[in-house]
Amino acid sequence: MSFFSRSPYERRRLPKKQFFSGAKKKRVFSGNSAAEPFPVGIALLWMLALGVAFYTLLFSSLHTIDTFRVSGNSDILTSKIEEVGRDFLKQKVWYVFSESNYFVFSEERFEDYLLERLPKLSSVTAEKEFSHTLRVNVSERERILLWCVSESCLFLDEKGCTKNARFAEDPLNYPFLLRIADMSNAQTSEGDCPLASDIPSFVLRLTALFEKDMDIRLSEAPVLTPTRISRDIRFTTEEGWEIRTSANIAPEKIVATLKIFLSQELSPEERAKLRYIDLRTENRVFYSLLPVPEDVMSDDLQEKEGEKDASSSEKPRE
Repeated sequence: MSFFSRSPYERRRLPKKQFFSGAKKKRVFSGNSAAEPFPVGIALLWMLALGVAFYTLLFSSLHTIDTFRVSGNSDILTSKIEEVGRDFLKQKVWYVFSESNYFVFSEERFEDYLLERLPKLSSVTAEKEFSHTLRVNVSERERILLWCVSESCLFLDEKGCTKNARFAEDPLNYPFLLRIADMSNAQTSEGDCPLASDIPSFVLRLTALFEKDMDIRLSEAPVLTPTRISRDIRFTTEEGWEIRTSANIAPEKIVATLKIFLSQELSPEERAKLRYIDLRTENRVFYSLLPVPEDVMSDDLQEKEGEKDASSSEKPRE
C-alpha cells in the first residue's frame, strides 16, 4: 500500500523517522565546514580593538598627569614640591608602566615619596583629577628635629622615633633644623625610638615660646639631654648661657617662671655673666654666674650662685 492510498488517520500515526526523508535529515545535521566558517576576522577585529584600548589607557599621552595644583605650603616653594613630584612621575611600575599615567598613578606612593624627600612636610594629601591634573595639599612642620649621637644624626619624628636623615640634612632645610644631642653617646639605629613620645613636642613648643614670647634667640648648638631616658632638656641661647628644663613641667609654666626671674630678679649686669638658669624645679629658679676675672674681684669671691623663689615675686605667675 502506498503512502497516498492510506487514510488520513493512518498517515497521522506514522513515526517521524518514516514521515521525513533521509535527504532532509542529512542536510540538517551536515558537518560541512564550508557552510559555517569560523569567524576569524571578527576575532581579529576584537583583538585589535582591545589592543588599541589597552594602549590608549596605559601608554597614550591622553591620560598623562602633567599639571600640579599645590596648596598649604608656606616655607617650601611650590616649584620645589612640583620638582619632586615630577621626579616621582618619571618612575616606572613593574619597569613598564609610567607613574604619570592617570590609571597607574598611586596617591599613596606619591604621598610617601614627598614625605620622605621633603621632611619639612608633616602631611601630604594627593588627589588626581581626570585626566591631567594632580591636586596636592600639604602641611608643614615648624622645625625638623634630628637626633644626634656624636657626629651622626637621624631624622626624629613627632613620636620620638628615628628615620634616615639623608634628605633632612639638605641645605634647603638648614634654617629649620633643630638638633637634639645625647650627651651619653649611646648608639641609636634607624627605626629606634630613643625618646619618650612627648619629648619632641615639648622641645618644639618650648623653642617656639622662647623665640616668640620672650624674644630669646637660641643658638645653633644642639638641644642637650643627659641620656635617652632622661627628662632633662637643656637649651643654649645666643648670649651663651643655658636654660635647663624638665619635660615634667609644662612649657607655659616654665616660660612664666623665667619671665618673672629675668624681668624682676636678675639685673642686666648679672644677665651678661650668666652661665645657666635651672628651671627643673617647679616655681623655683637656680642660676649660676661666670667667675669674674681675678683682677677685678676680691680673692674670696670666685663665683656667685644664687637661688630665687619665683613665687616670692610681687606678681607671681602660676
